[in-house]
Amino acid sequence: MREPAGFFETLPFGNILVKKITDKLHYYSKKYDYQNVLLSPIQSKRLMKTSGRMDQFSNDVIGLDIYNGKFILSPTHEEYLTELLKKTLDSYRKLPMILYQINEVYRNKRHKSSHGILRASQIPVYGAYCITKDEKELFNIGDEFNEIFKQFYESMNIPLIKLNRKERFTDYLYLTKEGLEVVPICKNRHLTQNSQK
Repeated sequence: MREPAGFFETLPFGNILVKKITDKLHYYSKKYDYQNVLLSPIQSKRLMKTSGRMDQFSNDVIGLDIYNGKFILSPTHEEYLTELLKKTLDSYRKLPMILYQINEVYRNKRHKSSHGILRASQIPVYGAYCITKDEKELFNIGDEFNEIFKQFYESMNIPLIKLNRKERFTDYLYLTKEGLEVVPICKNRHLTQNSQK
């Protein structure tokens, strides 16, 4: 049977490699007492519409032909987790709560690129989610999160470019000629901005 484009399998050697990477991510996350969760690959369209982000993901959403088309493969998990915590988080004394997952999200990327892995619809992700009492606490956790990824990338000897942003959270990009964006770089190898090709 032919698998749909954009989805993939991992064979034994690939599984060994994936486990080594995820073990490192678990190690650095647990250094900061992050709690591991695993969220559903399926969620209701209603959640995305309620947050207003259904339009943002409109071309990327992969719908499911079940339950009258009310469900989609999860393109992201923020809405799903927020709905879950509304039902389970019952006191501010439990804050800050920092959760993370190593999971997959599903987005239709085939219309954006003609190049191999960039066309993948099944996307492995590390997602961290924090619920705090105030903004100061949130920014402190943001600094921790940046440090986790800095340590992880350095341990893997991955040469990345740091994206300068006004927010406290940091993006890292890996430079490749096959990418979808043009990247101007400062002398200190920090990215000042990026734009679509």
